[in-house]
Amino acid sequence: MIMNRVFLSLRNPKLSADACAQTLHRRLVGGCCAIVTLFAFLAPQGASAQEPSEVDSLQGMVAEWTELRRLIAAERADWKVEKVYLQDNLEIVTKQVELIRDQLEQTEGVGEETSTELDRLEDRRDVLMAANAAVQESVGGLETSVKRIVKRFPPPLLDTVEPLLRRIPEDPNATDLPVSQRVQNVVAVVSLAEKFNTSLIKRGEVRQIAGEEKQVWTLYWGLAASFSTDAEVSSALVGFPSEDGWTYEERPDQAETVAMLIETYDGTEVPSFIELPVSLR
Repeated sequence: MIMNRVFLSLRNPKLSADACAQTLHRRLVGGCCAIVTLFAFLAPQGASAQEPSEVDSLQGMVAEWTELRRLIAAERADWKVEKVYLQDNLEIVTKQVELIRDQLEQTEGVGEETSTELDRLEDRRDVLMAANAAVQESVGGLETSVKRIVKRFPPPLLDTVEPLLRRIPEDPNATDLPVSQRVQNVVAVVSLAEKFNTSLIKRGEVRQIAGEEKQVWTLYWGLAASFSTDAEVSSALVGFPSEDGWTYEERPDQAETVAMLIETYDGTEVPSFIELPVSLR
C-alpha cells in the first residue's frame, strides 16, 4: 500500500519533482518505521519459529526501500543539474528570440525606406525621361537657329565659336550624337555670343580702305557694330551684321571720329561724348 501511494504521488502532474521526492521520503520513512516496529514485536515471541520466507520478505522490503532512497537521491541530483542546464538554455533561446525580433523590425524599417527611395527614384527617372524627350524634340530647332544667327557674328566671335560649330550636325534628324552633347554645343555658342555682346574688343586687321589693303585698328562694339581706321586716318570703316555676314561700309567723313573713339579706348584721349553712325538692322 505504501509503494502504491508513493507511485501515485510521482504520477501526480500537479506536483514538482522536489515535492514528489519529499513526499516519497516521508512515506518511506514512515513505512520503514512501521516495518521495523513490526519486526521488533514479532522477534521476542518466536523469532526461531518464524518462517524463513517472512524474514527474507522483510529483508527484501528493507533492501528495496534503501535502493529506492538511493534512486530518489540520484534522480534529485540529476534533476538539479538538468534544471540548471534547462534554465541556461532558456535564457539563451530567449535572447536569440529577442535578437531575431529586433532584426526583423530593423529589416522591415529598411524595407520601407528602400521602397520609398525606389519610388522617389522612379518618379525622378520619369521626369528626366520626359524632359529628355522634350529636349530631343527641340534641340534640332535650336541647332538650326544657331547656324542661322552665327552668320551675323563679327569675325572675332566667329573665330571663337568655329570649333563648336563644327560639332553641330548638318542634319539634326540624322545624327548619332547624344542629346546632352548637342545641347552643350548650342549653350556654349550662345554663352560666348552673350559674353562678346557685353564687351569692347580692339583688334588689328587688314582691310580694304581708301582704295587699298591696309593695316587698320578695329573696335568691335559687341554684336552691334565695329569701327575701323588706318594709321593715317585717311578713312574709316563702319561694320554691322547682315544676313550675308559682317558687312563693312567705308565712311571717310567719320575717320576723325573713329580715330578719337579708338584713342579714348586706349586711354590716350580724354573721354567725351562721340556721335557714331550706328543703325539697327
